Amino acid sequence: MLLGRSASFSLQRLKENHDGPSAPEGSPHRRGGSGLLADRRSRAGSRPDPFVWTELTTTYTATGQYGYEPFAPSDGYDRTEVCVTDVGYRYVNPEHIGSLDPEEPSALLYEDGPHGRKLTGVEWAVADTGQATPELFGLKFEMGQQSGQFTLRAWIYKQNPKGLFKALNRR
Repeated sequence: MLLGRSASFSLQRLKENHDGPSAPEGSPHRRGGSGLLADRRSRAGSRPDPFVWTELTTTYTATGQYGYEPFAPSDGYDRTEVCVTDVGYRYVNPEHIGSLDPEEPSALLYEDGPHGRKLTGVEWAVADTGQATPELFGLKFEMGQQSGQFTLRAWIYKQNPKGLFKALNRR
């Protein structure tokens, strides 16, 4: 019972610190204005809503094992030797194409590292069949990164100076 109250208090305190009444007038953190939570889609680039990490926890947990690159092909992610500029090596799992499940990204993104390939991010891809633009984590997928597909990338293992959900990582 004590843990429940403590967790509840901590969550309330975090929320107040995030968009609480103590934020200065006009601040994007001020409740009721064009605050950070209300503005998540347009600001998903450089500084997404900090609460998106809560939503990404399942993705991080489900894909963390692929930090050891040999595990990816053994779980259905096809290894590639083609390195796409500003994206890296895309290991695609054909069974996950079309998935909007945070735990089943359709691709893992790798770059060359000093001890082999290093996991940098994940990607969801949905075929464009004329449907509405798919969304995940409150963000719309982008069109045009892959021919005939909507895609959403999350750079959860390598910082992207342009933003967590930006399509390209030029770092």
